[in-house]
Amino acid sequence: MSRRSWPLLANDFDASEILRASGLPFMPSASFNAATNTLILDIPVDLVAQSAEDGKTSRRQLAHLRNAIERDHKISVLIAFRSSPQLKDIESGLNGLLQRKFPGKISSAIASFPNAETVDASVFLSEGVDGALSSAIQTFVTTHLTEAGFSTLSVSFFGNEKPKPTLVAILRSVKLLAPVELPDLFGNLVARGFSCPDERWVAAKLDVVRKRGLVVRSAAGRYALTTEGLAVVPYSKGRTSSDVERMLALARRKKW
Repeated sequence: MSRRSWPLLANDFDASEILRASGLPFMPSASFNAATNTLILDIPVDLVAQSAEDGKTSRRQLAHLRNAIERDHKISVLIAFRSSPQLKDIESGLNGLLQRKFPGKISSAIASFPNAETVDASVFLSEGVDGALSSAIQTFVTTHLTEAGFSTLSVSFFGNEKPKPTLVAILRSVKLLAPVELPDLFGNLVARGFSCPDERWVAAKLDVVRKRGLVVRSAAGRYALTTEGLAVVPYSKGRTSSDVERMLALARRKKW
């Protein structure tokens, strides 16, 4: 397959066109982890053979597919081999245990089963890869999967590539949308390319700036900047200044 034949990756990361153009004899399930810029392909292990024939693919063909997507779309590709529902339950259980053991640190975990004795675990972190945290998680995952009866395993980590918003970045969004409710503020921060674990995380940051006198919260649950808060948000006369953005936002809200 020539490089030109690959369709561009859509903004919503729909990989269906990519997979239809891949030459695979079946359409695998696919999902995209935007935080780590990773496309996850679920491949039924019973459809993988030594060579690509009779409705089956091969590990060589899958490796070519992974390399081509990574090269042409500048993303990571994780191939997860799937087999029985019982093994899927092991993945679900691992996710639950990780969330309890490392609250707020794990986005998700993927378990790939090339065969009945082997598991390749991929852990998606809520933040960047930290050495001490990764070591603790690897020990936990290895112990859990070994006790589950797997003799061969590996653990890989994917760190969140998007930065968390600073307090000033949050104040800028409050200024832009004020008076703003928490869900709209959360959506704006995500749209601006920031990584926010959830609305509760944003609410905790708002409590910090509210205690500093930079933000006020109305009885209806809407946030706005105080005079002190306005002084903190950088001001400029450029097209991307917060004042210009606010005027544009207000214009879009106005109903004619």
